[in-house]
Amino acid sequence: DGIRDYKVTGVQTCALPISGLGDEIEALATKLAECTFDGSGSLGAIDALARWLPQASAVLEFAPKAGPAAWHTIWTYLQVGDLNDQRGSLALALSAYRNAESVARSSGLERDLSVSHTKIGDVLRALGSLPAALDAYKASLAIAERLAAADPGDAGWQRDLSVAHGRIGDVLVAQGSLPAALDAYKASLAIRQRLAAADPGNAGWQRDLSVSHSKIGNEIGRTHV
Repeated sequence: DGIRDYKVTGVQTCALPISGLGDEIEALATKLAECTFDGSGSLGAIDALARWLPQASAVLEFAPKAGPAAWHTIWTYLQVGDLNDQRGSLALALSAYRNAESVARSSGLERDLSVSHTKIGDVLRALGSLPAALDAYKASLAIAERLAAADPGDAGWQRDLSVAHGRIGDVLVAQGSLPAALDAYKASLAIRQRLAAADPGNAGWQRDLSVSHSKIGNEIGRTHV
């Protein structure tokens, strides 16, 4: 009992708690977050990690859904969803993300709820369910707007807001609503320009800025074809 380790080529050592649900849900969340794939994105490595998804599901079934430990439960669901997404198991990924959404909602953890909405939107977009994906992204945006308005100086909230605008733009492009998509991308760009100007040495802000410029350039090109 306790924590069982798995060592696989191309993957760091990962561990899964298989008994005792007190602090071990925190250990599961931490260890799962430490799992990284090699640069090749080896499907073999991903499949090897997936061998303990059923055990993870068993632990999560009885994991805390409220209180301080709920945060770990939410992020473990999100990580399980990410792993299933990488394996192409979109229905399982969607289920995990919706479980994360449910726990976040009942726990009142708004930022985690926003992230869950975004993950759900990503899977729905991949499945071609564009209206439902757009609804999920808009739900994420509404939360991001509240958090950013409550603490305008928090760069993390501002970045979440920029991401939400960008995701909405992506769906609108897929739906053929190019002028609306351009507006969404411009809203995202405006936030990223402020972040980059406030911290010019931050490579992440510069990368985000480059992505926004690229998306806007693409859409301007489409509208002038």
